[in-house]
Amino acid sequence: MSATTFSIPVYLMMAYCPNIPPLVLTVSIGIVYTFDVIIMWQVTINLLPPAVFGTGAGVAVFMMRFSIGLTNLSVGTIVENKESLGHQIQIHAYQDALLLMTGLSVMAVLSGVLLNIIDIRRGDGVNRRFMKEKVKGLDTSVLILDDKLNKRYDAEGNSNLALEEYNQ
Repeated sequence: MSATTFSIPVYLMMAYCPNIPPLVLTVSIGIVYTFDVIIMWQVTINLLPPAVFGTGAGVAVFMMRFSIGLTNLSVGTIVENKESLGHQIQIHAYQDALLLMTGLSVMAVLSGVLLNIIDIRRGDGVNRRFMKEKVKGLDTSVLILDDKLNKRYDAEGNSNLALEEYNQ
């Protein structure tokens, strides 16, 4: 999700900023894609038990490649047969295709945020590291009462007055 967030401005710059070299933007999309794949593998390894890891990884790769194929078909449909219509129509067709990619990236980020919220509320899965473990039977009131910061200082800087004695 965090890597995909960086692709949103890159797609918009590809569509509307012709002064930026396309090679720089294409390389940045490649870097984002690389991090997405690395994160997908790490999440798959952490979530699935070893007995079903192969099946889970296969399903994840299938879904990723299937979505790439559908995106390629969609972009091809948007851009096809625009060569004979003029330069401005070609530019608008590619801008529409890049807006499609931006929309897909936004949907991916929003889906990731929603899944993280659900995961944190359930307390399992990827976000276990954010959950605070509750320790049962731990009484800290004795530690608070015996704290050395629970003292007041007199005019000479002596700390022999306890807070209870100071208030009386």
